[in-house]
Amino acid sequence: MEYTVIGDTVNTCSRLEQLTKDHGRRTLPSSSSADLVAARFPVVTMGVVPIRGRKDALAIYGLAAEDSPASATPASPAA
Repeated sequence: MEYTVIGDTVNTCSRLEQLTKDHGRRTLPSSSSADLVAARFPVVTMGVVPIRGRKDALAIYGLAAEDSPASATPASPAA
């Protein structure tokens, strides 16, 4: 038996994972994920990027503990 997960959330996560290589990050949480972890793991704004298959661009964040690009600025995901 094989199991498959489908849907918009799964597709978005897959696209974010693909973007980690372009941004030199291990993870790139979206704002909803960054909201959940920001109290324990400070996050930095990585910008707004277009996501293949989605009409609107998506704000992405990185963990402040990782080496961040010069353009990344500390931010609150809810801001």
